[in-house]
Amino acid sequence: MSPTKRFSVMRLLVFAFVLMLVSCGKTNDQRRPESAIEPESAAGETHQQADGPEVADTAIPDGDARRGEQAGETEKQSIDAPAGDLSDANSNTAQSQTSTFRAAGNEPGWTLSFSETGLELYWNNGQNRTATTSATERATDRGFQIFAQTETHRIVVDVYKDICRDTMTGMPYPNTVSVAVDSRTMSGCGGDPSTLLEGIPWTVHTIANEQLVDVEQPSFLVEGGRISGRTPCNTFNATFQLSAEGLVAGNPAVTRMACPEGLTNVEAGFLYHLERVIGFDVDDAGDLTLKTGSEGTIVARREVTN
Repeated sequence: MSPTKRFSVMRLLVFAFVLMLVSCGKTNDQRRPESAIEPESAAGETHQQADGPEVADTAIPDGDARRGEQAGETEKQSIDAPAGDLSDANSNTAQSQTSTFRAAGNEPGWTLSFSETGLELYWNNGQNRTATTSATERATDRGFQIFAQTETHRIVVDVYKDICRDTMTGMPYPNTVSVAVDSRTMSGCGGDPSTLLEGIPWTVHTIANEQLVDVEQPSFLVEGGRISGRTPCNTFNATFQLSAEGLVAGNPAVTRMACPEGLTNVEAGFLYHLERVIGFDVDDAGDLTLKTGSEGTIVARREVTN
């Protein structure tokens, strides 16, 4: 073959090879995914998402979506609820928690309890009992009256705002009580004795029958099972337990400030008798007497506040 023909054949082969490459490139472009065609656009979307929190676009079933909306509504209502609604709920609870009035008497023994749930009465030393849930109460000039009618008994209880002393223990109570069961009448005491001395500021004016004149007088407050106060020179704190048997004061803890001799005697006498208290009484004038048996007494008056 001449050189001219050989060159022509080679040109034809090269041209055919180029056509084949071009054809393959077009086929690949047609099969390429759209996401790969515009890389700049995809990168732009990624950059925009980076500006905020990344959120997964997950399909939520209709039922779950509704529950989510309800949960959101509930949370909003809880946050937006006015404080008044909560206080009203608390006040309603407090109004339903009323205290129980108790009374008792001796010879023969009887006990009575009355609350919003009804009345219960034992008498004749516990041999007789009656109870009802339909007892009623009304105010009177001297206190209040309770009336109850059971299947077998008619009960009328008169409660007076007069100090009463238990005939066996001498414990003072804030109320004098009379109970009528049919034609029989019984007397006794009622209320909580602690209300006669707790939460009241007291000032001592007599220790062991000696009045405190021209000296600084001890003062104290009984509250929450404790007695605390001030002597002429120091402060003190002690337990103070009231029971049906009497009153018991613990050993007082006292500060140790220096004290002039005259005031030291007053302080020592007060603390000595306080440790030996076994009971108390309140007279018609409102004066408080702390009893120590044969050791003498401490007499205190209510502090006058302006």
